[in-house]
Amino acid sequence: MQAAAESPQPAKPNIIYVLYDMSGDLGELRNRQTDDTAEVARMTQLMEKFVADGRSTPGPPQNNDASIKLRK
Repeated sequence: MQAAAESPQPAKPNIIYVLYDMSGDLGELRNRQTDDTAEVARMTQLMEKFVADGRSTPGPPQNNDASIKLRK
């Protein structure tokens, strides 16, 4: 008995984040991560700042209540 030939899988892009245009894609069907890399970078830096500061509101930095891991 011969082993079944494996069909090649299409290459998946390196998806770390998802970015949807909620004004035109309410079903979240089109990830714009690769289309708008500048916006993904800006938002990533902003999230990293929020975590480092322990807050997203104005005020002095504070400790986070728990360990935060932005990337898996």
